[in-house]
Amino acid sequence: MKSFFYSNKIAPRLSRHLAFWGCYFLLNMQTGLPNFWRWGLITPYMLTTVFLETLRFLPVYLLAVYSALYLILPIYLRKRRLNLLFGYAFVLFSIAIPASYYVTEKNFMLRGFDSDALDIFAASLQNGLANLITFTGAAVILKIMKDYWLRQRENELLAVENIRNKLHLLKMQMHPRILFASLQRIYLAIDDATGEAPEMILKLSDLLSYLLYQSETELVLLGKEIQMIQNYLALKKLEYKQEIDIQFVTSSTLYSYWITPGLFLPLLEIGLERSAGIKQQTSVIIQLLAMGTKIHFSLTNDLPGETIAKDPAVQATLRAVREQLRNAGFQKTRLTLQSRADSLTIVMQLKGITSRVPDHLAKMEKP
Repeated sequence: MKSFFYSNKIAPRLSRHLAFWGCYFLLNMQTGLPNFWRWGLITPYMLTTVFLETLRFLPVYLLAVYSALYLILPIYLRKRRLNLLFGYAFVLFSIAIPASYYVTEKNFMLRGFDSDALDIFAASLQNGLANLITFTGAAVILKIMKDYWLRQRENELLAVENIRNKLHLLKMQMHPRILFASLQRIYLAIDDATGEAPEMILKLSDLLSYLLYQSETELVLLGKEIQMIQNYLALKKLEYKQEIDIQFVTSSTLYSYWITPGLFLPLLEIGLERSAGIKQQTSVIIQLLAMGTKIHFSLTNDLPGETIAKDPAVQATLRAVREQLRNAGFQKTRLTLQSRADSLTIVMQLKGITSRVPDHLAKMEKP
């Protein structure tokens, strides 16, 4: 029904116009037919006569309706001048009333009515003024409603596109830092000839493949996000060698959920990338668990949390993640950073993540 009422395609528009003029014929013909309880008296000749009388008035209504829709209404909405409406009404009635008088006189003569000029004029006012205003006003209201709905729909699409652009910009801000840091350490590994550079390049290529191709979609399976996290952690272990001990705890029930791609990567960057200048052994514990309808993520390390929390880059990353959550539609979320002198804890909880496959993704990918 939305397509019938609001679409600008040829077929629905033609159907709307035909339905409108069909209502015109039905409403105008019923005035020339007997009352409802006397419909048994209607003959084919009477029906044909009333139809032809209604048809003779059609040019007047066509002129009024389409001049109002496609000439006067656009000009008025652009210039907002009331004198234009009054001038249009004067010209229209100057044409419609004499034309209705002529058609009414013709109909009375064909039916054999003995009527004077006053009777004909009264009937012509009914058809050329009252009914004309009713049908033209109805057509204008339907036109305004359709245009308003289309503008609202266009605004919604623009808002969605704006959110997608914001998400894309946020991802573009986050990913280069991770890429440059990894490339720098791969360069150092090649320079030191440790033999770990090829494996680091493979892990980095898997991570980049996910970021470049999967992050363009609206949602991905959380299982793929977990695989991305595992690749990222494996890359960090190769980069930092024995300087960092990473423990990643997850649950198998997560693999049927859907989530925004790349959501946890900035938080991993905060918890892991800051250990580059620290030479002692660093321990990092990462948990990603399902708690009913909630997804719980936590990262704890033994780095100087108070120093990290004051870093402007860390605060900017947290703001970007919160904005990404809002733009992605996760309204009920909690993201906190707990800093101490000898530890840092990042906690994020999400609500509303569904294990049901989204309708628009059902044909693309199955869990």
